[in-house]
Amino acid sequence: MDVNDKGNIKEYLLGLDDLQRPKMIDMSIIAPGVYNSAIILIARLILLKKGIYPDHPDLGIDIRARYKFAFDSELLTLQEEIQSQIDKYLPELNYSQVRVRFEKYNNKFCVIISIQIDQVIYNLFYDISSQTLLGLEDL
Repeated sequence: MDVNDKGNIKEYLLGLDDLQRPKMIDMSIIAPGVYNSAIILIARLILLKKGIYPDHPDLGIDIRARYKFAFDSELLTLQEEIQSQIDKYLPELNYSQVRVRFEKYNNKFCVIISIQIDQVIYNLFYDISSQTLLGLEDL
């Protein structure tokens, strides 16, 4: 992670751009209508298996393997864990709020993960049956 002279946070990605410089995503733009890097990082946290990165063994939630959503209590646990992961691993998003609920989306039962970052609410749709993220919408 890098912070430029204007205080904008930039996250380094794996790979190089066309000019052979490390690819980066700019986390300074958090606004409606922008497919934002912050929500992409959060989606990665939600899907990432714990233990992949030895330096950070608790990084990741592994929603596919750990949550079957048989009980409502799992929603609360998931919500708390997502908030905890954001607070710990993405501290630059310190004003984020997470809410998790069941709902039908495109005729599928989904867990909808709503994340508010700087007055923008992002909804991630996780299909329980296929165990995939179906989409993202911002409000």
